[in-house]
Amino acid sequence: MKKTVAFMLALPLALVLVGAALAVELWTPPLRNQGDVLGCEALNIGSSAVQVTAEIIENGSVVASGTLVVAPLSSRLITYTSSTVYGATCKFTFNGSKKKVRGVATIEDMGGSTTRLIVEAR
Repeated sequence: MKKTVAFMLALPLALVLVGAALAVELWTPPLRNQGDVLGCEALNIGSSAVQVTAEIIENGSVVASGTLVVAPLSSRLITYTSSTVYGATCKFTFNGSKKKVRGVATIEDMGGSTTRLIVEAR
């Protein structure tokens, strides 16, 4: 009886810890954007689709966010802002292996024609 009770008490904790271990976060270094477009883009190099949430965060506040499913062997712009920011990071959150999903912050001209900077999230 004692073993059953101990198992029943330990099981929910184990499930919480396993769920927490599956969530992966990747962060870019802080970037400045003034007059251009700062974007957070995810690339899925795995063999199955992955749901990715991206947030642009400046001084602890979320400036922009989005969640999209990224198909295998493709990339998606998850979120972006044209607001002036002086130390914003892209934070990517997903369940899976960080070996299969890459995140980058990009700075592009306002017209979207030229990518001027790409920074990898780690």
